[in-house]
Amino acid sequence: MWKPHARAWQAATAIANPRGQEVTLTREYQSCPQCGYSFFPLDEQLDLPASGLMPHAHQSLVRLGARLSFEEAASELHALLGIEVSDSRVRRQTLQVGASVQAIQTEQANISHASSCGSSSPQPLPSRLAMSGDGAMVPLRGGTWAEVKTVVIAEVLPSQPESTEQASRRTTNHSYFSRLADATMFADLASVEIARRGIESAEQVCAVQDGAEWLQGFVQSHRHDAIRILDFAHAAEYVGKIHEQAQQTGQRLPARWVSVLLHQLKYHGPVRMLEHLHWLSQRRDIPAITDALRYFGKRLPQMHYPQFQAQGWPIGSGMVESANKVVMQARLKRAGMHWEPSNVNPCSPCVMPSVISAGQKSGTSSNSGKKKIVLLAESSAANRDELS
Repeated sequence: MWKPHARAWQAATAIANPRGQEVTLTREYQSCPQCGYSFFPLDEQLDLPASGLMPHAHQSLVRLGARLSFEEAASELHALLGIEVSDSRVRRQTLQVGASVQAIQTEQANISHASSCGSSSPQPLPSRLAMSGDGAMVPLRGGTWAEVKTVVIAEVLPSQPESTEQASRRTTNHSYFSRLADATMFADLASVEIARRGIESAEQVCAVQDGAEWLQGFVQSHRHDAIRILDFAHAAEYVGKIHEQAQQTGQRLPARWVSVLLHQLKYHGPVRMLEHLHWLSQRRDIPAITDALRYFGKRLPQMHYPQFQAQGWPIGSGMVESANKVVMQARLKRAGMHWEPSNVNPCSPCVMPSVISAGQKSGTSSNSGKKKIVLLAESSAANRDELS
């Protein structure tokens, strides 16, 4: 609380309005004699950011900093609004807002985890949802790499006749959540997005992904009865490795061996394919066959692709593979970029495009006097439809 003996002083401050015009204001600041912290009381009442920018300009700076390199963001801000800022200022303010959003989302996840119940959505929930998870590596300073985990949630479209243009499109209305975290922490933090999309309340949910153990645990913790589907392309990789290893060791297989086997798997199921691999393992010394049989044997219920397709479920994890490429890696894995671990999550594009600064729409001051960050339901990137 500010005491009567707080010092007051005047300063001229130049700020930029949304049109890029500079406005100079003379304001009387209150200063604490103990710590020296100064503030202008009306700024708090109006919930203005301490960045020296008007809310729209500050929002634009942060959004650009989340999507582009900090140098490009500064250049684009000047081109769009006529506001000149340094690269370091873009970096500083982008990471500050990102850290605030991350803290809010973590707090929400802790509350949700403690209550052990998902928040109900005021909008009607779709009856069928799909979720898909994966991890992608990003470069850190010091020459090391770390895995950023991502989960994508989408609505499943009604089945379309094979002759229509939409027949291959299985999902729509995608939203993303990414974090640099271990599997347990990631599952906890993602609970807010899981609840918001209604994963726990939907009539049916499928989880299409590769066979990583952490992904199985993620599905088990959020929707244990989800229909689990092994990504078809991932299964195809194991079959392709057999053919590749046979070629390398001079043990030739028929030219169309891979395509015939995958056609059998996709349209007739895994039984005949596994019978053939068992037969082949007794006649050819190819270690990849043993690896494939062991891998498929643990995931046989997730490989009934004809049944999944007949029910209208996607059998590929393209939506999360696309998210890794065009959402997360497009920002964090550019040429020459190496990140401090503490800056990866604040600058994650799955966090930053979904925020705006205080003073916009429903933003109000918090009890601590900090600017409240307003979370939008979905970012423009999250609204982008991806083909599954």
